Amino acid sequence: MTKNPWEDLPENGRYILRCDRDPVDEFNRRHPNEIQEKSLPEPYIGDPFAASVLILGLNPGHREDDAASHTKRLFLERWRANLLHRRRRFPFYPLDPALAWSPVARWWRARFGQLLSRWGEEHLSHRIAAIEWFPYHSQKNARIRDFFSSIPPLKSQQYAFQLAAKSLSDRRKVVIVLWGRRARDLWHNSLASVGSGLENAIGLRNHQCPYLTPGNMEPDDYRRLFAVLEK
Repeated sequence: MTKNPWEDLPENGRYILRCDRDPVDEFNRRHPNEIQEKSLPEPYIGDPFAASVLILGLNPGHREDDAASHTKRLFLERWRANLLHRRRRFPFYPLDPALAWSPVARWWRARFGQLLSRWGEEHLSHRIAAIEWFPYHSQKNARIRDFFSSIPPLKSQQYAFQLAAKSLSDRRKVVIVLWGRRARDLWHNSLASVGSGLENAIGLRNHQCPYLTPGNMEPDDYRRLFAVLEK
């Protein structure tokens, strides 16, 4: 593993790593304000090594109240602890009851609704982790995907791919890829670049509505998910 680049994230209100700035600036010149520089990056959530379920996404979306929520002291504390891989009671911080008001918590809690009803916040928080293919918030992900897949990976992406590969070295882990075939292809190619792969990854039936429910997975896939969460 390379050094965690997020240890050097500027705290000047423009939350873009210095090592990522040139490509991000070029993208935003072509698509003004598409990448949200005032929103806190969320490259991964949870403990990808201890979690029994790893969710692979594309990039954090943008909601109008993101930037305001990201100025709250409690949110900043939980977010930074996650970014630096520090131990905490709720590793998957959107499931921390103290952050239930935040946009990121509302989004993930909706996707986990049935799982939360069965196992609760703290149990799930230790068993689920998510890694994004691209770390910065944006209005849309199609242009992000097309532009950043056509150039060498950002330093932050390289770290995320290494993080995912190390996590996936545990063959018992259940892997879920959100957002359909294109996202799966991106992750397949990115993981191949660091010597890993996507064996037995679960896809969702309706990738436009990424809810982790029995009706949105093949029966055998949901049984696999249920079994590892039950432990």
